[in-house]
Amino acid sequence: MKMKLLKAVILCFLMSAFTVSALADTRIDTVSVTVTDAGTLEAGESIGDVTVTSSGEGYYVENAYFLNDHDIWQKNERPRIRIELYADEGYRFSYTSESHFSLSGFGATYSDANIMDDGSYMELDIYLDRVTGEGTSSSEDYNLAWDDYTATWNMVYSTDYYEIRLYRWNSSGTSTSIVTTKRSDDGEYDFTSYLTRSGNYSFRVRPVDADFDTGQLYLAVALIGQASGHGAYAPERQRAHAAPGVGYDAVGAEVGAAVLYLQPGPGVALVGPGG
Repeated sequence: MKMKLLKAVILCFLMSAFTVSALADTRIDTVSVTVTDAGTLEAGESIGDVTVTSSGEGYYVENAYFLNDHDIWQKNERPRIRIELYADEGYRFSYTSESHFSLSGFGATYSDANIMDDGSYMELDIYLDRVTGEGTSSSEDYNLAWDDYTATWNMVYSTDYYEIRLYRWNSSGTSTSIVTTKRSDDGEYDFTSYLTRSGNYSFRVRPVDADFDTGQLYLAVALIGQASGHGAYAPERQRAHAAPGVGYDAVGAEVGAAVLYLQPGPGVALVGPGG
């Protein structure tokens, strides 16, 4: 009985000591960090190391690195950095809201923060200004093509997913109408069920990712007869008109287009691939 009582007293003492210690720690009200070096933030350049310093009291930067999960900066990509911070003895992190952070260097802005280990450790995520430059990738890098009635493309960008838009061209080849818009995590999409009428079909691909502005990545390029046709030969190869409102080199168009000539369409089960 005495032993149990002694253990209870010791446990109570330790808990009280911990509580007093935690209450005695000084709360860090504002975390101030500066990005002093982020490498060359231009499309086509390698993603390198980043240097971050702190200027406040009671904490220090242990490590910092880019969270972007590929090797080369993409056009208009938004750099994201994780900063690992530790509190000095007698201090602890207590706040994660944006108002408790002071950020500078390379257009740094707040993204997210998490406190761990009873306030002694913090992970702070920040964004920098989007990268500049055009990079070296082009619509040719995507290699858009038709494999029977499946749209295929190279996965050039490391993205969350791809948005694929299917178009049908008018008889004169001067304008298009949207048939459907789909998404894919892979480099292909089977449009068989949507090819319900004879004529020219094309598709365009748009990479989608929260970390960079995918609305600014593309060139509008289309070639009539670029892909193999089924049921009839493809019309003479020529440069076609872009989708309405999109110029050939206009920012905001998709990466490119591959055109398939069908007569009649497979979606109505009149012919099959190669038929």
